[in-house]
Amino acid sequence: MILKRLKLDTPLGEPTNCYIIVDEETKETMVIDPAGEKEKIIDMLNVLESKLKYIYLTHCHGDHTGAVVGLQNKYGAKVLIERKESDNLKNPEITLNYYIGVPDIKLEDDSRIDDGDLIHLGELEFKVIHTPGHTNR
Repeated sequence: MILKRLKLDTPLGEPTNCYIIVDEETKETMVIDPAGEKEKIIDMLNVLESKLKYIYLTHCHGDHTGAVVGLQNKYGAKVLIERKESDNLKNPEITLNYYIGVPDIKLEDDSRIDDGDLIHLGELEFKVIHTPGHTNR
């Protein structure tokens, strides 16, 4: 497994951590919280020779979603977000996109995940553990 952390600038001027996980054999990849700086993420994906499969959002604040649409358009990656949190994406009082200055994103129904679900990247397996608090109940 390859794990990279990128500190990405956001329109707020404060960095947000973004993580990239790659299965070394298949090169299947997941990007977690692509806050912004799409080109910086793409550059790292290219260096790692990655095949972006998933974009995982830990929560729906705009400072964690700024590069989602660009990455999704370029790679066709599936956006994953916890089921209850996905409802918050439609609530501007929670996403704060208007305040942060980033675009809204849309999710497909099959991108919602639940506690205990398994995410597979090649031979890697991750179990989802629901950890509410920041924007979720």
